[in-house]
Amino acid sequence: MERKFLPYKNKILKRIVNDPDERELSILDNLPVRFEIRKNDKINIEQNEEYKKYHRSELGNKAVRDNYEHISKYAKKHNLDPNITRSVMYAENARGHKGGLNQIADWVNLSESPLPMNIQKNRWAKLLDKKPDDLYDPDANIETGTILLKRIADRIDKPDASKIGSIWNYIGREQTNEFGEYIGKVYRERPWEQFE
Repeated sequence: MERKFLPYKNKILKRIVNDPDERELSILDNLPVRFEIRKNDKINIEQNEEYKKYHRSELGNKAVRDNYEHISKYAKKHNLDPNITRSVMYAENARGHKGGLNQIADWVNLSESPLPMNIQKNRWAKLLDKKPDDLYDPDANIETGTILLKRIADRIDKPDASKIGSIWNYIGREQTNEFGEYIGKVYRERPWEQFE
């Protein structure tokens, strides 16, 4: 049984940063700033036809199952709810696989955002003091993704999976988008639990 993660920071950070470049630097340098993001009430992910087809994705489930131990280990190490990482991984593999082309690009080290987290290697490898190509290793990939998700969560008031996932999808986002709302849906439903 996994250890219960500690809640996100309660302290509201005073300095607000919404510029994408400044947000990126604040994450890379771990500077205490706040990102503003609000729910986009116009999005109804339950009615979105594009996302209905990814509802029970074998690719998403397989990625989470294959990396379950890595996810648990790094969630505990970095104090992040492991289901946040699982939800992002599931969504990225279910929706972001590009018909298998992403995985092929990973095998030949040509992908800009290697799976299983589909993380941008050139931008975020520095979080783990790694070279970009080190993120083809699932262990480094998942730890880097977990650090990024934790740092996003720590900079949001009342963080939830939809807000975290929307900023994961685009660092400058100030309201949730469809992909972030999809991550929130996956977080609520936890489709991988049918295999536990």
